[in-house]
Amino acid sequence: MRPPFPDFDGYLDRWAPPHGGWRPSGVFPLGWFRVTYALALPLARFGVHPHVVTAFGLLLTAGVPLLALTKAAILVVPLLVCCGLADSVDGAVAVLTGRASGFGAVLDSLCDRVGEALFLVALVVAGAPPWLAAPAALVAFLLEYVRARAAAVGMTGMGIVTVFERPSRILVVAFTFVAVGGLRLTVHDGLSGVAATAGVALWLALALAGLGQILHTVRSALADR
Repeated sequence: MRPPFPDFDGYLDRWAPPHGGWRPSGVFPLGWFRVTYALALPLARFGVHPHVVTAFGLLLTAGVPLLALTKAAILVVPLLVCCGLADSVDGAVAVLTGRASGFGAVLDSLCDRVGEALFLVALVVAGAPPWLAAPAALVAFLLEYVRARAAAVGMTGMGIVTVFERPSRILVVAFTFVAVGGLRLTVHDGLSGVAATAGVALWLALALAGLGQILHTVRSALADR
C-alpha cells in the first residue's frame, strides 16, 4: 500500500534538507509553495512521474517565442506563470513521491537553461537586438556554470542564491511582455521593440550583478579549501 502523502508542513520538512535546510517564509514564498503543493498532490496521487511534469514545462516554454510573434504577445505573461508553476511542481511531485534523484535535478536544470534561451529568443522576436541578447545569454550561463562548479567542489545550500535566480528571470520577461503586449495593442506598436530591448538590457544588468555576487560568495566560502 502506498504510504500517505504528507500535509503541507510535512512536505516542507521533506523539501528543506536537499535545499540547505532553508524553509520558505513570508507571504509570497509561502503562498507560492502552497500553490505548488496543491497542484503537485493530485499528480502524485495519480502516479505522474516528475520527469513528465518537467517535459511539460519545457513544452509550455516553447510556446513563448511563438506567442511573441503575434499581436497577442500579452498572453506570454500567463504562459510564463504556467511555466514557473511547472518548474516548481515537478520538484514538488518528486519530493511527495520519493522520486527525487540526481538525474532529475540535472534534467530540471538542463530544461531551465533551454527554457531561458527560449525566453531570450522570444525577446529577440519581439524586437530586441541579437547582439544584446547574446551576451545576456552568456552571462546567465556563466552564472549557472559557476554555481555548478562550486557545488562540484562541495559548496551547497542557499549561500549561492543571487539576485538573478530563476524567478527573477521569469519576472523580467513577464514584465517586459506586459509592456510589449500593451504597446502592440495600441497605436504605439512601433515602440514594442524598444520595450523588448529594455527587457534584455535589464536581464543583462541583473545577470552581471548575480555573477559578481556568486563569484564573491564562492571566493569567500572556498578561500580555505
